[in-house]
Amino acid sequence: MLLTITAILFVSEATAQPTPTINYQGKLTDTNGLAVTNGTYNMRFYLYNAVGGATTSAIWTEELTSTNQVQVTNGLFSVMLGSTTALTSIDFNQALYLGVEIGGTGAPTWDGEMSPRKELGTVPAAFE
Repeated sequence: MLLTITAILFVSEATAQPTPTINYQGKLTDTNGLAVTNGTYNMRFYLYNAVGGATTSAIWTEELTSTNQVQVTNGLFSVMLGSTTALTSIDFNQALYLGVEIGGTGAPTWDGEMSPRKELGTVPAAFE
């Protein structure tokens, strides 16, 4: 019995490390509101600490092109931001805004950042 109690006292508590990525999902439509053609698309994502303005510069950028293009089906896509460019340098204790830019299906011909930028919210796990 003493052996069992001693073993329990030396068991350390396991802690989970957060995944340093953010799941982002969206829908791409054309100017008529119809889903874009199915395929893989070049995309750029930006994080800003301001909602907009000409003098605002991104504090983080991730480009998904070439072998990392984003699959779009019926206009819908899902990406894990931070999968190719780490988010470890970002201070999440501030308001952050996401900018998105689409570069087409072939060689990137960037359309310019979409407007408005999307404010990032907090997920319930972040309150713990």
